[in-house]
Amino acid sequence: MKITYDKSIDALYVYILEISLLKTFKIVKKTEGDWPIHFDFTKDNQLFGIEILESKRYFSKQTLDKIITKDNTAIIAIINDLKSFKSEDNTEKESVNNVIKFLTNRNS
Repeated sequence: MKITYDKSIDALYVYILEISLLKTFKIVKKTEGDWPIHFDFTKDNQLFGIEILESKRYFSKQTLDKIITKDNTAIIAIINDLKSFKSEDNTEKESVNNVIKFLTNRNS
């Protein structure tokens, strides 16, 4: 699993599959909507990655710095920040909870 953060567009991306497999596994399905969390799937319905736009809404500066510096504790910081995130939007809450569950399972 690889995590990147692009400051210029405030977007975080969690690569679930190896980036080198992108040539083999073309992304064919993305979740859509106005909320800033999207899941990218391959044609075989495998989760390729998770895109989180407006990352500063979800993550502290310290967490984003850990991602940028490739700190080994970044994934734990991401999970903790998402656990403390509050939203009134049920779709957004569900998306955040799905990311937490997935990352927690991958990290254990």
